[in-house]
Amino acid sequence: MGSPGRSQKKISWKGRIGHISSFVPTGAAPERKLPLLLTLHGSGQSGETYVAAWKDVAEKEKIVVVGPNSDDSRPLVFAPGRPLSLHDVVDQLAGKQAIDSRRVYLFGHSAGAVFALQMAALESDYFAAAVAYAGSLQAKCFQPLRLRDPEDSLSVHHRHERRVLPARRCQATRDALKSRSFPVEYVEMSGQTHNYVHSAGDQRESLGVFS
Repeated sequence: MGSPGRSQKKISWKGRIGHISSFVPTGAAPERKLPLLLTLHGSGQSGETYVAAWKDVAEKEKIVVVGPNSDDSRPLVFAPGRPLSLHDVVDQLAGKQAIDSRRVYLFGHSAGAVFALQMAALESDYFAAAVAYAGSLQAKCFQPLRLRDPEDSLSVHHRHERRVLPARRCQATRDALKSRSFPVEYVEMSGQTHNYVHSAGDQRESLGVFS
């Protein structure tokens, strides 16, 4: 971490070892604060896949991209001890590359989108924006979501594939977030598959969350 290009490394967290993939754009320097995008993968995927998918946008926008890997074949989930704390991931990266703490973003696909929605709603003071692609929350997950603090700048971009997920559940997730004062951009897409890497390349350019 710190040198331009893609890399993989191990990090330690509470006595456990985790793996992350990362991309650092050219022109990065230890003293230059850059935005950070954390990518959260779904079932059967890896952080490396999503870092590779985002690297062209990251180079253009001059952002650091990091993809934590789940410690087994299951997706990243919100549960005590799993996965590595995103705070700890960011803190360890900050020792190698200066990170702009006001511009830490989340992107999650499928099960990773569920995790991104949970993290955004529970820790809206920590993230500047969250993108959830092809994932939604079950109704039982709504109750723990806290009311957004008016001083928090976080916004949520929720993108839903019409052929893959029930529209009513995605709309319920949108409404639950809005009822807690989260600004939500909600988009129902058509003609997309569940393979984010192959079907949504042009959307990475159009998200506009890195300002």
